[in-house]
This record gives sequence, structure tokens and C-alpha cells, in this order.
Amino acid sequence: VHVYELTTMLLGDANRTGTVSADDYGSVQLNFGDTGAPGLPGDANGSGAVTADDYGSVQLYFGATRGMGGAPVPEPATMLLLSAAGVMMLIRRRHIN
Repeated sequence: VHVYELTTMLLGDANRTGTVSADDYGSVQLNFGDTGAPGLPGDANGSGAVTADDYGSVQLYFGATRGMGGAPVPEPATMLLLSAAGVMMLIRRRHIN
């Protein structure tokens, strides 16, 4: 009997830290040639084997992070622009009356 934890895999994340970084290259190198269940250390693409394709996955997704979900938040610059537009509308309304 084999028990596997089913989680959403971040492609390129060979060491399962939630971020694709230079450490993932090291994990692929350290475990190169290993085979087993998908998600084993060094398996950056979920194939169940640590091969040259895993180096490619790390390179392709380098810098990616596992998202936390939740609602998107506007950038501060967007809020500043909306605030400035609101002030301009108030000033214009006062001059018209």
C-alpha cells in the first residue's frame, strides 16, 4: 500500500518550498536519476523521475511563487490616481455651481 499526499504542485519547485529559485537547481542535481512517485525531491515537473527535463522546468518557471489566493488588491499608484481624479471632480463641481 502506497500513500501519496495530493497537493497542487508548483512547476519548477523541485524542493517544495513554494518558490522556484536557485536552490531548485541544486535539488535537481542532488537527486538526478532518482525515480519514484511524482513529487519526489528534485522532480520539478511531476513526472516521477529526476531528469534533464527538470532542469528545464526550473529554468522556465524561475522566480514563480505559490499564490496565497484571496482578493486582488490595487496598487498604491492606482489608489493615488483615483484619489486625484476624485479631488479634481470636487473642484470642478464647486466652480460650476
